[in-house]
Amino acid sequence: MYISRGTFCRVSQTTSVVIVPLVICASGMTPLNMACNRRNTTIAKMFITANAFVNLADATGNLPLHYIARCGDVHVARLLLEAGTYLDK
Repeated sequence: MYISRGTFCRVSQTTSVVIVPLVICASGMTPLNMACNRRNTTIAKMFITANAFVNLADATGNLPLHYIARCGDVHVARLLLEAGTYLDK
């Protein structure tokens, strides 16, 4: 799945709506990819819970699951798997 730069999604929180770009940098990382890459599991959980696209790879082919596996967070990995992330990429 490819979503062009500048496409936006809505992430609602309890009392507000946050609009975040799906692709935020030249490497094609989504906010979820970036949160997993930076080991920000709180933000990653928020995006997953808000039904973020879990199968969007960056320019190098890495999915959020690849990044979170590197940091060893089993709980976020489980959330990604429950949300339907690919295992065969």
